[in-house]
Amino acid sequence: MEFLVGKSILITGATGFLAKVLVEKILRTQPDIKKLYLLIRANDSVSAIERFKTEVIDSELFRVVKEKYGDKFKALVEEKVFPVAGDISFKELGIQNDEQLSGELDIIINSAATTIFDERYDVAMSINTMGAANVLSFAKKCHNLKMIVHVSTAYVCGDRIGIILERPFHLGETLNEHTNLDIDEEKKVIEDKLMELRAQNATEKQVRVVMKILGIQRTMDIFVLMYGKGKSNFMIGDPNTILDAIPGDMVVNSILAAIVHHGSNLHHTYSDQELIYHVGSSTTNPLTMSDLGNCLYRYFTDYPWSTKSGDLVRVRKPMLLTSLNKLHRYISLHYLPMLKVLKLLNMILFHYFDEKCATVEKNISFVMRLAELYKPYLFFYGSFDDTNTKRLRMATTQTSMTDIVKFDPTCIQWEDYFITTHIPGVVKYAF
Repeated sequence: MEFLVGKSILITGATGFLAKVLVEKILRTQPDIKKLYLLIRANDSVSAIERFKTEVIDSELFRVVKEKYGDKFKALVEEKVFPVAGDISFKELGIQNDEQLSGELDIIINSAATTIFDERYDVAMSINTMGAANVLSFAKKCHNLKMIVHVSTAYVCGDRIGIILERPFHLGETLNEHTNLDIDEEKKVIEDKLMELRAQNATEKQVRVVMKILGIQRTMDIFVLMYGKGKSNFMIGDPNTILDAIPGDMVVNSILAAIVHHGSNLHHTYSDQELIYHVGSSTTNPLTMSDLGNCLYRYFTDYPWSTKSGDLVRVRKPMLLTSLNKLHRYISLHYLPMLKVLKLLNMILFHYFDEKCATVEKNISFVMRLAELYKPYLFFYGSFDDTNTKRLRMATTQTSMTDIVKFDPTCIQWEDYFITTHIPGVVKYAF
């Protein structure tokens, strides 16, 4: 970690999950950095500082580093960490007086992205696509910059089959290999659609719905919540589908390892293929849908969820529905008849069950919507090559960093990890 001594680093997406882990790791293992600038979406510096305090530094994640430095922690943060109001969807990242900052930076880590299930297409485009372009444009102004690190989910690869190589995509190249991607044309599609909606006097709610149809994002822990609370006793997906899971701290460790490795070899020329790192488990320590279902069943059997009234939720082993058609049939057989009976009783009893009927209908719609959102993950048949990451790990073992930045997925025992770490964390912070 010596390379980071005296360096000034800008981290975007600073209030996000991964960035917070990264900030904590840097402060805990290398406090001799010069400055840590955190780009936070806010209207002004006062709001940025407030978000930093409430969403980052006051979070449970920083308990260990606070214990390490004790009374000196506050002074360390005040000396080293500087929240910056900005937004990567704007040119110059929306930073006021960016000249001073751009002249000081050594490293930029771009971890800003929207990960909302079904984000509006215009918002996703402005942050995840144009945001990355804006970060790169800003980086070109940083005359002392040593490197820029871009962090992204591996699943931007799309619906691929087989081994997915660690290789870059060049501007205009598309996943299906048959069409050319024109970013300006994509922006025009969004602008034209927004103009059309405004001409129709569409409400803001209608605009949000249309834009969400154009773009979809996903996450996974919602299934854990629904199963544990007894709202769903089934899972959707191929039992043999490999879920490329990886703990967040391993991702952060690999980021730091890559920064130090490349920073210590600045005069070495790397090929494009050597600059991409897949940090995952699908090729070296695969976790299947079936494995995940077994972990969920074991955890919630041993540690059942307790309702507000104190009742324990007893779960059954989750049933795996291997297609969306089977999900539709399952809903038709197990939920729709109950809903019809409930609606009949509701009519007879003068709408006594109005709220219950609405809840059941909402739950059915929610499950169906989730299934559509998750389909690319639940029936994904690709595995991510991690040859570069293995080489990085081998290079790291030959340095003093070996005990600080561990990111070997073969060390993970999945059942133990989910039962003792991941699911308890979801239960504690998401339930």
